[in-house]
Amino acid sequence: MKKTISILLALLFVTASNLKAATSTPTTQTTNNTKQPTEQWVWHNPMAEAVPPLHGRAWNNEIGVTSFSRLPERMKPTLPPAVYRLSKQSAGISLRFITNSRNICVRMKLANRLSLSNMSGLNESGVDLYAVMPRGVFHWVGTHQHYRFGRSDADTARFYYRNIDANGPIEYQLYLPNYNTVNLLEVGTDEGATFQFVAPSTEKPIVVYGSSIIQGASPSRSGLSITHMVQRNLNMPIVNLGFSGNCFMEPALFNALSEIDARVYVIDPIPNSHRFAESEIVKRITEGVNILRQKDNTPIVLVQNYVASDNLMMKKSYASYLAGSTSVLKAYKALKQQGVKNIYLLEKEKIVLGEEGMIEGSHPNDFGSLVYARAYTDMLKKVLSRTK
Repeated sequence: MKKTISILLALLFVTASNLKAATSTPTTQTTNNTKQPTEQWVWHNPMAEAVPPLHGRAWNNEIGVTSFSRLPERMKPTLPPAVYRLSKQSAGISLRFITNSRNICVRMKLANRLSLSNMSGLNESGVDLYAVMPRGVFHWVGTHQHYRFGRSDADTARFYYRNIDANGPIEYQLYLPNYNTVNLLEVGTDEGATFQFVAPSTEKPIVVYGSSIIQGASPSRSGLSITHMVQRNLNMPIVNLGFSGNCFMEPALFNALSEIDARVYVIDPIPNSHRFAESEIVKRITEGVNILRQKDNTPIVLVQNYVASDNLMMKKSYASYLAGSTSVLKAYKALKQQGVKNIYLLEKEKIVLGEEGMIEGSHPNDFGSLVYARAYTDMLKKVLSRTK
């Protein structure tokens, strides 16, 4: 009997060992024909360029290679502390480069570990790669689960794009994390592959000022943020000045906006500013528009609050957002009556997120972000067609 039990225990041990050996984590699976992480890469550092090839960043020359921040350091004394802190996060910023490499690796050091419970790690702290084809066509490139985040602040996150169908040089756009601070980023290519960064466009950007929704909450990956989708839809540069929980329309922010030689300004404040009384919302919008008008007659789009997915079942929760949209309409009409030209209203009825469009009742998911981006795209096409 003891001998039989010993044999059974030995068989169980061998079986368990074999199962353990056959198990791999989803982010480290590889096949025989893929480039292994241990192979050599040729690394390219965007911050080694004379002017950093960062797209979607105003003040790019001024900020330079010192950081991936969105606002220059000189503004710190006048900015709300939370806005200054959030400006260190790389929302809306991307790299472009051209390479014929069939394998690409991105390695990053980030300031913070994954921490947001209502957001995918790939959106908060990941990169997202698209191939840029002629005539403004973009094709997404996936990692197929070949990525890993660092386990501590000192670790390096890596994202692998393997066996790309590249028969020659291809331009790529790499979107940076929406909710983390990038301290170091390098792009790795095959040995012998050609590579060059693409300088930012000198074209005037569309500038979007808003809340966490504009910063990038909460689609599944960074390239699906609203401003990134609009950028691809229009094939135009966009500057993302979304600040999570802190879009309160302070004069310092409008002064910052006025420094940008913009094609269009989009002001989308109500997801945060709905907390204010109507008179305060109207006051802040009109004062902000007047600051921008002191500079020039660049088109301005005021955005009402989206129609939430649960607005029928949570009327009390939605009431202040609805009131905020009414305040935006009142400010818009007041500005029109004052003779302000080139001002537009994106109505809430154009941003109906639908029953499946939100992640927790405050932020759009992939579906909702797509609805939002389409509404932005349609409005901006209308505005741009009138300003040619």
